[in-house]
Amino acid sequence: MVINIIRNISEKSIYHNPEQSGECSSTSNRQEKTPYRENSEEESLCKNQVTIHKRPRLGSAEYDDDSKISLPHTPKKTVKTENPETSEIIKTPESVSLPTIYYGARTHTQLKQVIKEFKRTSYCSLVRMTLLSSRDKSCIREFDKNQWSSRNDMCRACVKPIKKSKNDENKENTDCKYYDNRAAFTHGCMPAAFDLEDLVEIGREEVACPYYGARAMAKTAHIVFCPYNYLIDPSIRNNLSIELKGAVVIVDEAHNIEGICRDAASVTITKAQIQASIKELENVLNYRFANQDMQYYLDDLLKTLKSWEYWFENQTPLVNQQPVNNNEAVLKWEAHQFVDTLNNHNIGYKQYGDFSRNAENFCRRLRDDASTLYGVTQATGTLLEEMDMVLGFLFRCECKYVDDFKPALIRHITGKTNSLSNNTGWRSSQFNEWVSKETLTLSLMCMNPAIVMSGLHGARCIALASGTLTPLVSLHSELATSFPHRVSPNHIIPGDRVWIGTLIGDSGGQLRYNAAGVENPRARRALGAAILRVCASVPHGVLCFLPSYSLLDRLVKDWQETGMWDEMNRLKNVFCERRHGGDHDETMDEFYQTVGTEKGALLFAIYRGKVSEGMDFKDHQARAVICVGVPYPNTYDTAVSAKMEYNNKYMKERSLLSGSEWLRVQAYRALNQAVGRCVRHRGDWGAVLLVDARFQQEYYTEHLSKWVKRFLGNNHHTYESLVSSPNGLAAFIQRMKIVEEEENMKNA
Repeated sequence: MVINIIRNISEKSIYHNPEQSGECSSTSNRQEKTPYRENSEEESLCKNQVTIHKRPRLGSAEYDDDSKISLPHTPKKTVKTENPETSEIIKTPESVSLPTIYYGARTHTQLKQVIKEFKRTSYCSLVRMTLLSSRDKSCIREFDKNQWSSRNDMCRACVKPIKKSKNDENKENTDCKYYDNRAAFTHGCMPAAFDLEDLVEIGREEVACPYYGARAMAKTAHIVFCPYNYLIDPSIRNNLSIELKGAVVIVDEAHNIEGICRDAASVTITKAQIQASIKELENVLNYRFANQDMQYYLDDLLKTLKSWEYWFENQTPLVNQQPVNNNEAVLKWEAHQFVDTLNNHNIGYKQYGDFSRNAENFCRRLRDDASTLYGVTQATGTLLEEMDMVLGFLFRCECKYVDDFKPALIRHITGKTNSLSNNTGWRSSQFNEWVSKETLTLSLMCMNPAIVMSGLHGARCIALASGTLTPLVSLHSELATSFPHRVSPNHIIPGDRVWIGTLIGDSGGQLRYNAAGVENPRARRALGAAILRVCASVPHGVLCFLPSYSLLDRLVKDWQETGMWDEMNRLKNVFCERRHGGDHDETMDEFYQTVGTEKGALLFAIYRGKVSEGMDFKDHQARAVICVGVPYPNTYDTAVSAKMEYNNKYMKERSLLSGSEWLRVQAYRALNQAVGRCVRHRGDWGAVLLVDARFQQEYYTEHLSKWVKRFLGNNHHTYESLVSSPNGLAAFIQRMKIVEEEENMKNA
């Protein structure tokens, strides 16, 4: 694991009082905090700059419109420092202000593991914690999907104060009994450490809302656990009133932080969204008497959206001239050229200030009192907020960061064949019509994660933890942040409990599993044979990671035709990672139920998928991990190619990696994450098989995790030596079976 800490915390003692030194501390009264600003110190130096007031996106999982709750916030926590024996030597204040610790991980599954370890510490009972989550994860009210489009919409409608009688005028009763009883959640009634499952269970027992209850406890919590996008994404951070100034921020599994920061400042807008919002605003303007107080900004918003529709229409002939690849035609601009097109349509820098104010007023009305906004959906509010957010970043400091964005207009073509009726009234396959559908999408992609990362710099210190942060030079330059403290310890697993080797080919020669290599039928057959041999040797669980879903589908088809698929199912219960969340959860439940049986289970997964990160496969759940190929990102993806071009352009000026080297780093971070699913604690054991002849070359092992390179050495095998060599996989598995039996007898 590599840990990088931003800010030299040794320069400030625990008794340092930010208020006395004129600093803005995280312990400041939240009711006095100013609206969110991204990097306000820098903006104060900009004249006539655009101020970004980042708001939550309507309809998002983290959106909340309860104006009477300003949670969570960093409370003023004090520690008495009475020590008569040392009072003459060391003079300390009677009380000191302690910063709140925010601990972020990728998923609630990872947070559950962290909280489990937190529970084992000696200080667990001495500090107060809470856990933040979305309504989808923690709402316990019965959800009627026929009445509500999402839990967020249901929650916003049900928690509005209602008066049950004239005598209840001062009571804030709502249509949600769980919300009304949210105060039942207190640190006194909660266990010292609790995860999401515990929180929800206690909510059911107390008939209280876990979502709002946990947020309320954050007022006085010392440690706040949450998914790390709550800390990184400025809109979510502002929505939850998370003030990081003076706080301690820990981001676990931080190898994704660059991509998360870029995504937080990127947006996609479709022409269809613009047109739908225009219709809704036109409908609202038909009720002018009911909306007299907002007539002025409704008219302006409608005018702006029509200008955007006109912009899309004017760009359509240009994107139609672009070549179509994989059903997409892409028109790219240089950012300043894109801004010129906006200025020409009166939706540019000069008009942004008015648009931002109008959008803010409209969205506030939509949140607080939408009774007169007949026919307006949350989609319109979301669209306006997203447009306000991305244009705010684009025009910030008089367009200082405009070159850090890459605009692209994407024309996506889909279609289907409809059977037509002939003149006899019968449908016939001879009468067909190709029905095509086109969508126009403006994608404004942020190429510079430092724009969002700067919003975290006000924290007292930031710790980034992951096993795959290398190369650090890339992390420093991409985030425009220095890391004065770095720790890179060795893996805790003893060397005799892990085996790492490569499979470079079979008797027919070496095999590479790149885009060209997988076209070779021999390579696909050899991979199937290798997986069969691993399944025959390894007890219980085997994971196999592949570069893409399309390759998985192709391999399964081939193996079904040759009979290999049936052989795999005879040796193991075989599962494949699903693309969709609900199907994935069902698959994993079945995998966990069968992996502990004598037959065990084989799970095919995809690099960068749900299985490769955020899931724990300990002990018998993954005795072997097979990693096929090097998972380079798809260079045909618009965002990937744009990022590579951006790095090549600013490589020298901003000390960035070249586009090709950046691509390689992304590939190996994904590979290292998959490898890390194998051994999860000191007493665990397992094997990792890297399948590709390229791993013989130093170039292809340079960015492997340090512990992987150390255990790999020159342990390269053919299909035959994998089972016959004393250093092969079969010999290791046989030895560890004996060791495990001896350990079980000793512990019995």
